[in-house]
Amino acid sequence: KRARSDENAVKFGRTKAEKARDSGAADKAGRHVDGHKRET
Repeated sequence: KRARSDENAVKFGRTKAEKARDSGAADKAGRHVDGHKRET
């Protein structure tokens, strides 16, 4: 079972937690930038 999980880790990359963290960081950065946009 461990060997299969290692193969899948190489094949598919990141864990669900890593994807969620990166997605949350991108959303936060986008909101931060949107909050600083000037209205014209």
